[in-house]
Amino acid sequence: DHYLSYKNYIQPFFKDDYVENVDTPRLLEWTKWREKQRIKSPDLPQGRLKKEYTTIFQILQIGVDKGFIKSRPEKPLSLIRQMNTSKKPPSRSTFTMSEYKKLLQVSRKRIQESKNTRTEQIKLRQDKNKKSFGGNWEGIYLSRLYLHYYIILLGHTGVRPYELQRVRHKHIKMVDDEVDERKHLEIFINGKRRDRTIISKYGGFFSYRGLCKNICPNHKPDDLIFPTNPFRGMLSLIEDSGLRYSINGDRRDSKSLRHFYIMTELQRGTPIENLTEQCDVSYQVI
Repeated sequence: DHYLSYKNYIQPFFKDDYVENVDTPRLLEWTKWREKQRIKSPDLPQGRLKKEYTTIFQILQIGVDKGFIKSRPEKPLSLIRQMNTSKKPPSRSTFTMSEYKKLLQVSRKRIQESKNTRTEQIKLRQDKNKKSFGGNWEGIYLSRLYLHYYIILLGHTGVRPYELQRVRHKHIKMVDDEVDERKHLEIFINGKRRDRTIISKYGGFFSYRGLCKNICPNHKPDDLIFPTNPFRGMLSLIEDSGLRYSINGDRRDSKSLRHFYIMTELQRGTPIENLTEQCDVSYQVI
């Protein structure tokens, strides 16, 4: 119903505005105007307001894409507070550090098991007196290795999963150093709100190097580093690790690695201003 929202409640208010003049104060004026347009009930549901803001921000994103504006404005702080007082606040499922380590531990175990099975299958195929078993174990091994690198890069950059899938090899610069902890990646991200260059933690450096060596040794600069979304493998791994649900009952998925990055950086004392740049999220949300 985005079109109906636009036709009835967005275009009538903003029809005389230039896109560069739609800033946070102007959005607040629209919110107050919108609350008076009720027909059946005096109160505007927060879910309805949130949907219409989504429509507005999608339109503003086109302005960013076309170069009319540099970035989309922030939502009014009063609106964010208003939404946060709703009965069910937005869920931010994450991993603790011990859970993240367990996830990688189970991932390594699954990789080793599939590698061993693949090796056994190759031996049986070479022996004419023995019958080999079925299954594409080489493909399983590579897909689990692919997923492992995917998890580490998400957990060491804080980017959104779909942002990582837009990254091409030409967008990555490997910064080497004699000290392992200072090795990192500089990655250009085509983001949700704006484009940016982010810095990975040192684990991302080794993950990307392993990806290039073991998954795509003959890659070209324009190739995507993760051309497919390993969501089925991710779900299988999370369930095998016993980490599908958080202690609060929230379901975890690949986006939980973004929240894990933000939480661990806050615990390390990283300034919120740095996280807003790295993760492309507002100060209020952090």
